Amino acid sequence: MNGRIIGEVKTPWHLWAVGVLATLWNAGGIFSWYTIMLGDPAAMGFTPEQFAYLTGYPIWALVTYTMGTWGAFLGSLALLLRRKLAVILFAIAVLGLAGTTIYERVVSTLPASLQGAGQIIFTIIIWATTLGLFLYSRALAGKGVLR
Repeated sequence: MNGRIIGEVKTPWHLWAVGVLATLWNAGGIFSWYTIMLGDPAAMGFTPEQFAYLTGYPIWALVTYTMGTWGAFLGSLALLLRRKLAVILFAIAVLGLAGTTIYERVVSTLPASLQGAGQIIFTIIIWATTLGLFLYSRALAGKGVLR
């Protein structure tokens, strides 16, 4: 038995690695969210054109952006705390990211400075990370690692 309580699942080492990296990554998203909400374009290096675009979101797009950013960050913290809530929070983050992407890529016209290959690659990385964290947390919940 090795001193473990029956039914308790050992936390895999990768949860800590993924959780810490996810928290750090998503803290960057929170920093970006705050710079936009507080009106400090210089903090993130935004041009006036970019900042005007980002602060001009309609309320529904602002809500989805907030869902994506905070859902991912809080999901990362819940993952570190081994809470099933991480699955729900990452699902909220995916929905928020979907809404934000629809606004940016379908509804509005992005400024030219936000349409380059670097921005597209960054968007793909955000999508891959967010979906990956959702699927990862769901798998851990299914294995009983998250409670």
